[in-house]
Amino acid sequence: MPVGTEKHRAMEFQEAKNGKEAVYLHLAGASFDLIIMDNQMPIMTGIQATQLLRKMGVKSPIIGVTSESDQQAFIDAGADECLKMPLDTA
Repeated sequence: MPVGTEKHRAMEFQEAKNGKEAVYLHLAGASFDLIIMDNQMPIMTGIQATQLLRKMGVKSPIIGVTSESDQQAFIDAGADECLKMPLDTA
């Protein structure tokens, strides 16, 4: 790549307002390269949604975001990784 040239990558995302909506997106045929799932969602927790997505055969990597006490539960539900809140942006 020549000096002074930058290659920009576009990223698209879709937000689900709750865990149930995340599951419905997949039922409607949506697919994603990466799923970031917060456990503190209304209606259905991220752990519950992750478990359902895995039972539905969703193979996308799922990264759970939760408190330290729930990290193992996310992994047990099928998450590939789990990050502890609050996330450090530094």
